Amino acid sequence: MSNMLGHHLNKSVSVSIPAIFGDNVSRVCLMLGVEVSGLWLAGEELGITLFPELENSAEKAVFVPFAQIGYLVDSAVAPPRFPVEPAHSERANPHPKAKPHGKGPR
Repeated sequence: MSNMLGHHLNKSVSVSIPAIFGDNVSRVCLMLGVEVSGLWLAGEELGITLFPELENSAEKAVFVPFAQIGYLVDSAVAPPRFPVEPAHSERANPHPKAKPHGKGPR
């Protein structure tokens, strides 16, 4: 597994850490290192949450054990955090699989 994660070193990843943030929402962090039992991460929300008294808290590297990580996603393909407005064509027919009235078996 560490070989797969190694491709993301010094890149942004979206990671959910419920033990730190208290929810399952992903936050963008920079992956600084991979060890057998966890990841070295740095990020603004991570730093502010753990080190609120420090001015440069976003620059602090934090070791997070794998057991504390809910999920990790490559930020380049991460899903949006909020629902996206459907495309115009999807709004025109909210039930695309519904059959028109009067057609079909009886």
